[in-house]
Amino acid sequence: MDEVDYCGIYVTGVADHDALVALVEAAVDGRPDGVQTIWTDGIDIHVGTNSSNPKFEAVPPDPSDFVWWPYLIDLEVDERRGVPLVTSILRQLWDNGVSAVAACNFGGQLPRSGGYHAGRLILTDE
Repeated sequence: MDEVDYCGIYVTGVADHDALVALVEAAVDGRPDGVQTIWTDGIDIHVGTNSSNPKFEAVPPDPSDFVWWPYLIDLEVDERRGVPLVTSILRQLWDNGVSAVAACNFGGQLPRSGGYHAGRLILTDE
């Protein structure tokens, strides 16, 4: 059995929480399991505000400092299922003009390295 790992996807540039939930639901073909949780294939995906940004500021002091972005999607998943699942979420967000960065141990296997590499945001496919 693969080791389960935490993955956080930091998000900015989405209209509101409900819009973000709808995008994630579409990406994973999941169903809501409460207001902030989407369930798919035995995995709970929590979609909420980023507690590191208690003022919920739309623009952090430095826009590239993604850990301050207003929304956070978090899930615990093994690498085998996590890579395609997180890739699907990232692609859905990026394709809809939403900025997103995934922070997880398997980030190097994600498109655009999860949206961040070598100290810089990766905003387009290279």
